[in-house]
Amino acid sequence: MTNARKNLNDWKVSVDKAKKHEERSLVDFNFKGRTYSGRREDGSPVVSYEDGVLTHHDSLKVIRHSRDGFEWGYGGSGPCQLALALLMEHVDKTMARMHYQDFKRKHVVFWKDKWEISEVEIFYWIEKNHKDLVDSKVCSP
Repeated sequence: MTNARKNLNDWKVSVDKAKKHEERSLVDFNFKGRTYSGRREDGSPVVSYEDGVLTHHDSLKVIRHSRDGFEWGYGGSGPCQLALALLMEHVDKTMARMHYQDFKRKHVVFWKDKWEISEVEIFYWIEKNHKDLVDSKVCSP
């Protein structure tokens, strides 16, 4: 078995495992079979996935942080817009709004010029973060 085929099989297993886990989860997650990657082309940030390019337009309708688009590697408005857009690809607007700032602080601020994140990683992160948020609100006085 080639490395590419093994990686594809590993990917399918991890997506299937995450989908089964989602059935018991508090998070309603829309799996699309994507891995997102960021890079710079002529100095401008580009975020793509297997068959497309992620844009900031839909996320601007929810919260307008950066009309100039995405950025990463620090904690500003472009990284906020990227975090929101990535989460909106997979969860509803309310859930995305609840978690995008934490997602930015835990992931986006640390990304270098080239990065990659799978939807499975996003699912497990948002599920854990949401559970922690719910637990803290339920348990707080």
